[in-house]
Amino acid sequence: MKKIIALIIFICCVGLVSHYTKSITASNVYRVVEYNDNGQIVREIDRYNSFDEANSRRRSLGRTKNYGVLKGDVVVAVTYGVVNFNTASNVHLRNYNIENAVTKEKGYFNGAYAADAPYLGTFNNESSVLFRLAGANFYTNIVNGDFRAEIMPYSSNIAVSRYTNENGILRHYISTNVKQKSSYYIEIAPSPSYLKTNTVYYSYDGHYFYNDYKTMINDLVVGNFNNAVNANKPFYNYYLYLPYRSQTSYKDTDFANWFYNEMAYNRPQNYRGKMLVSKFNGTEKAFVDSQNIYGANGLLTYSIARNESADGYSSIAQNKLNLFGHNAYDSSAYASATGYETNASSIYYHAEKYVSKGYAYVNDFRYFGSHVGDKVSGLNVKYASDPYWGEKAAKNYYRFDRQYGLKDYQKYTLGIIKDSTTLNVYSSPKDDSPIFSLKKINERSVIILGKETYKNQVWYKIQSDSPVNNARNGLQLNFDGKYVFDKQYVYIPASVVKHVFEGKKQVSNIDVSDEKQPVVNISGEIGVAIKQLSAQLATGNTDNIFTDVALNTDTSIIHNKKIGNVIVRVVDKSNKDKTSGIFATGDKVQLVINSKVEKTLSTVVLGDANGDGEIDVSDIAAILRHIEGRRLLSGEYLQAANIAKEDEISVSAIAAILRHIEGLRLIK
Repeated sequence: MKKIIALIIFICCVGLVSHYTKSITASNVYRVVEYNDNGQIVREIDRYNSFDEANSRRRSLGRTKNYGVLKGDVVVAVTYGVVNFNTASNVHLRNYNIENAVTKEKGYFNGAYAADAPYLGTFNNESSVLFRLAGANFYTNIVNGDFRAEIMPYSSNIAVSRYTNENGILRHYISTNVKQKSSYYIEIAPSPSYLKTNTVYYSYDGHYFYNDYKTMINDLVVGNFNNAVNANKPFYNYYLYLPYRSQTSYKDTDFANWFYNEMAYNRPQNYRGKMLVSKFNGTEKAFVDSQNIYGANGLLTYSIARNESADGYSSIAQNKLNLFGHNAYDSSAYASATGYETNASSIYYHAEKYVSKGYAYVNDFRYFGSHVGDKVSGLNVKYASDPYWGEKAAKNYYRFDRQYGLKDYQKYTLGIIKDSTTLNVYSSPKDDSPIFSLKKINERSVIILGKETYKNQVWYKIQSDSPVNNARNGLQLNFDGKYVFDKQYVYIPASVVKHVFEGKKQVSNIDVSDEKQPVVNISGEIGVAIKQLSAQLATGNTDNIFTDVALNTDTSIIHNKKIGNVIVRVVDKSNKDKTSGIFATGDKVQLVINSKVEKTLSTVVLGDANGDGEIDVSDIAAILRHIEGRRLLSGEYLQAANIAKEDEISVSAIAAILRHIEGLRLIK
């Protein structure tokens, strides 16, 4: 009898346990829970019958800890979370349709290329999730077919994408599987100076960087970047934002040297078990010629082709001579890909049809700016399912350019147009009506060729992506794709530009952003030396100038200094060693490696317009001659005279020098 009673009690207990377990995981119950730093549930807070009730409670708990909402065992909302996109075994089932949360522009990407993004919210009756990726906030469906965007609590047990500064080179680690902690990296540009070495940074737009993931999410949720390490200095990768309507400095001989001495394209290489010769073999001239005919930067074309053709070894490149994956749709890549008669013909076709008459033509549906970009602007919006496709093209450009001395880096002055601005372009500043308009595109970049003032309004002369007709009153009709750089320019009001980054082809008296693009060389030694010298001189630097060296700074503090393998030498305007004395505007700092001068930077002493190292009446005379047009200042002497940092040198500079001489307000 006792055994029977015990058995009945046991069965009842089991029933109660099973009922309790079922109630926890029931699909119609929403549990509010707290997570620890490892992403594990430490306590259940409450249960609700609707998502809205549960999510409201989660939000009411604040953001000091990580709280989540579970529907059964599935996370449907979380305070600090990651969206996992790499959830399907079949790569073709990882294509996500996305919608820009601000512009409502629709696009897509594949989770095989971007496994993670920061979670920002759940909307539309739990059917869509908001996240940040490749430049902006997007919505996508949580459930779509047999895969879903999985919401996970952020923890130390998963691998998210991140950036690092590796000896002056910006490296992007891209997560491929957040749970297995797998990732790879690409080196995309010289690193901005504010990113420290041996530090991990998080960013999903490439502009604002955070050294704490949760801090980043807190900013993104409220829609600002106030706690980024560069909150007031957004970074724009020069190679990522360089418009296609630009010209590389490199000739076909440079391409040939890279092709055969660096990449060995003319020699058989083992590719997936087969010995193959790259289809880039013999194409070096086509990249330069296609640029000169169709106005499509030849090195940028090559940088794209490398990714699209697996360096010329892919089956589409080998068998169809297609170096760009033209028409190779995700669902039928090989079968749908276009075939060409020669290796070079796909290069010319790409420059003409895909760039000049396509992605760089304002009336084409794929036009979002002619830079490679991301999923917000540039070719990448419509070209590829990889949200980091643009960065990978930038990586290839940077690697080539770094090998040969960064000839293309900062060649042009770039401007970034204000967000959501319809860009009206004019034939000249004197025109009353625009000759055409460009649709609203966030983060659009332009090449600034010049600056003019008309009726007290400042205008920028820019390189036009689309060619204007000979009358310069509209777009060129029946455009054949051929493009002449010198003839294709238009004007825009300077007021529509939010950032300007000055290039080597400097635009006179242009206002540039505070953040200078960093300067490094292939080995990084010169870049490291420049950073150290900037710190010692308490000054910044552009590509070729140490700016605003303090008055009465002794040259001996850096002359003959050794930084790694770099020897620092200070010389005067006559190229004689300046072992002692004070810096003057026009003095040169030479950086020497193995007895060879690898880099020379001029110095600017603010106020020392005549270059004698002092600030006195002779500087007033030099500035006065410039204002009257009798002897114009240029280069570092013009910078030294621009004490007030104005658009033009004026009598205010003379007044500043007089105040300095009289001791009323010193120029520092």
